[in-house]
Amino acid sequence: LSTATVGPGSSGGAISEPINVAIRLTASEKRILEAIKQNPRITRKELIELLGVGESTVFRATKKPKTEGIIERIGSNKGGYWRVAD
Repeated sequence: LSTATVGPGSSGGAISEPINVAIRLTASEKRILEAIKQNPRITRKELIELLGVGESTVFRATKKPKTEGIIERIGSNKGGYWRVAD
């Protein structure tokens, strides 16, 4: 969820309102997001095995959701976990 400032200039009277922007995800991105929701501690290696895809597919399919703030990797790749935005 993003916030935009609406109103004349940036001075008083400006209103901050949420902007709901639909983010289109590919089938791979959706599958990975669901797997992460079910197991936030899942590793990239486990995603590869679970979904039967290659390492580059998992890398690409996590890149956009991370950039868009949908998911975030907390900690190391081995001992960390995924956080999914509400």
